[in-house]
Amino acid sequence: MNIEQKANAYLAGQNNINEVHATADGFLFNRKDNAKAHALTLNDKEVATFKKAGAAPKKSVSLLDGSIKDVQERLKDITEIEVIDAFIVQEMDGSNRKGAIEALEDRKAELTKTA
Repeated sequence: MNIEQKANAYLAGQNNINEVHATADGFLFNRKDNAKAHALTLNDKEVATFKKAGAAPKKSVSLLDGSIKDVQERLKDITEIEVIDAFIVQEMDGSNRKGAIEALEDRKAELTKTA
């Protein structure tokens, strides 16, 4: 099964999800920012978006959008240290907010303790 078939099969079984984002290694993500962060850990950094037939466009929210509290809340769903590292780089290259970087580093430390 190729990535497009995998994405279409996933979307067919989801009532409230209209699009999915895939990385070259075949992982599927509901959020594009998570797919992009994961893709940074791969040789092939491409992220493909697949939409359910007839789906209305939906605005994607990045993990790094919003307040530091918003970032901290979204970080709870991230369980891969490599993804956290990618978001740290993204934040440093973008807004470079001290609070966001600290939140990312704190989450990385939590994951390191449990690994």
